[in-house]
Amino acid sequence: SKRRSLHIQRQHIMKMNPNVFVLFMCAVVVSFVLTFMTWENDGDLPRLSSTALPGSREYHPKSVGVLVVGNEQREEVLATAFKSLGQHVILPLERTGFEVYVAVCTSGMQKSAKVAVQGLLRVDHYFDFKASNQFHRADQCYRHVKRMREKNFSYLIKARPDAFWLGDIFQPFREDAVMLRARAISDARINSQHNSWVPNKCGVRCKEPRCLMTDDAVAVVPERWQSQYFLLNFSSADSDRHDNVQTQRADGHERDEGRLFLLGEQSKKNCTCVQKGWNEGRLTMRLVKHSVTALVSPFHFVLAPPNPKGSPWRQQGTHVHNDTDWRWCGPLSDSRLLT
Repeated sequence: SKRRSLHIQRQHIMKMNPNVFVLFMCAVVVSFVLTFMTWENDGDLPRLSSTALPGSREYHPKSVGVLVVGNEQREEVLATAFKSLGQHVILPLERTGFEVYVAVCTSGMQKSAKVAVQGLLRVDHYFDFKASNQFHRADQCYRHVKRMREKNFSYLIKARPDAFWLGDIFQPFREDAVMLRARAISDARINSQHNSWVPNKCGVRCKEPRCLMTDDAVAVVPERWQSQYFLLNFSSADSDRHDNVQTQRADGHERDEGRLFLLGEQSKKNCTCVQKGWNEGRLTMRLVKHSVTALVSPFHFVLAPPNPKGSPWRQQGTHVHNDTDWRWCGPLSDSRLLT
């Protein structure tokens, strides 16, 4: 019987040579340790890391939504752009400990292109809809994502489907300011990665001090400013602003080498370099309306070459941006302006 068999085994172990018995027990211990390690590696046992909470398998104190907004149709461009997005944006964020969500908001994206993109990185949602312009598309993309998610994102990254990233996204992010590039700037120290227009080292020349016209291509938007940045018809009822987030309200002339701006009525009245007919100018005026704090930040990417029938200005977006050509951008009359 089974009971008799166990009794015989116990008698056999007791009659063992002491040295053999010690080796036998060591083998049992090693077997148990190896089994435990296998369970842990297979994920059958919870592993607590520095960001884990007792009783939870995984805990992310911060989440990032990457909203890829645009109307690029060329499959070879999309494949290259999304491969670089995964390598230089999504992977660095995940290594930092962020939970990353990806949404693509476009119109008429072909099934073959989606298959190619999905083979390069995980896209959580595709939203396909027509839009009158880039700002309307960003507005609708933001609304679609908000309907799909119960919780707010710590940060939203607005990206383009025709951008080839050449370097990792700059971290750490700021909770108090929208991080973006400048189209025109004065009274700040920058390099080409802070500026969207390489041929003009300081963008459009501003004759007044402390002026900024924001770029509209990419941005890292903290939770505090997300509705103000994305919504075209923002009102206080749409705000998800939290009182416990402390925003640096002082002008950033000394802090961040002049790259921190409080966009307010002074900008609206005095900065003639903000060209209201340009997309960059329209975005800037919307941020000014809501007194958004902006930090001019480096982003290392280039745009894909334009279509043959596309706008010739796009060719300027293909210039590689240098991060070593630091200069002081002063007002037009400032002798410190380097040209």
